[in-house]
Amino acid sequence: VRVGPRKPERVGDRADHNPTAPLARLLGPPPGGPNVNTSARNLIRWTAVQRLATGRYGWEIEVGAGSDTPVALWPLPSPQLRAIPSESGARYFSAFEYGPAYEPTHLAADRVVYGWTPSGSDWRQPEARLSAARYPLTIAVMGDRYQAAFLGNNAVPAAVITTEEFPDGNDLRPKQYGL
Repeated sequence: VRVGPRKPERVGDRADHNPTAPLARLLGPPPGGPNVNTSARNLIRWTAVQRLATGRYGWEIEVGAGSDTPVALWPLPSPQLRAIPSESGARYFSAFEYGPAYEPTHLAADRVVYGWTPSGSDWRQPEARLSAARYPLTIAVMGDRYQAAFLGNNAVPAAVITTEEFPDGNDLRPKQYGL
């Protein structure tokens, strides 16, 4: 984690950073970390999986008593996190709800780190990269259900389609129309 240079003229020097900055402590190597139970590596790994699987991720920001300085980051499982769209143009989301739908916890927008891959049909809705695999799987499942039903019926079709007798060779000649 690189958090701000000590001397602005040396921005490119990787060794020159402030290890005591709040973000450096939260996302840096031990003894710091996002929270008391999670390492920064595990938080980032978990976040990447959430983004691939659901198209979004969220962290709750815990701030210190009497300040706005973050002291911990808590991962929020994406299926339990709902973004509430704002009604103004100032920001995309006004707040978040977390937890079961029958008893959600309200979280202010400035207390959540939220990232998402915007959907092609609605910018505010997430779109998972794995959703592209849904269509071939759906078609395969439909085919499997059809085959199982066919075999469950002793391979006897549910209906028989009948047609008239096939024409012979004389009926296949082009007909002459008088012009």
